[in-house]
Amino acid sequence: MAPEPVATFTVTPLIPERLREIAEQLRTGVKPEPKTVRRLLGFFNAERRGSYKVDRIRRALSILGLVTDRDFENIWIDAAIEFRLRPESNETGTAPLSHVK
Repeated sequence: MAPEPVATFTVTPLIPERLREIAEQLRTGVKPEPKTVRRLLGFFNAERRGSYKVDRIRRALSILGLVTDRDFENIWIDAAIEFRLRPESNETGTAPLSHVK
């Protein structure tokens, strides 16, 4: 009797819809409104910047090809941050990330 096939899948961290919308706005040339760090945390149902939440936010930003204009981990929680598309680097030979759905 042949063994049962094993299902394979990849796990993509859950990315809040609002962050996806910001990425899409930037890709279409629309500058999104700045958000406070508190608001960004709220996208992830967080109130504080614990290491797990910071890591999750950084992964989501990376997957979407985004950066923040100031490091959200080290500024006042009610400070405004802007989102930008991550600059592409020809030196590393990395290809731009495709749009994640």
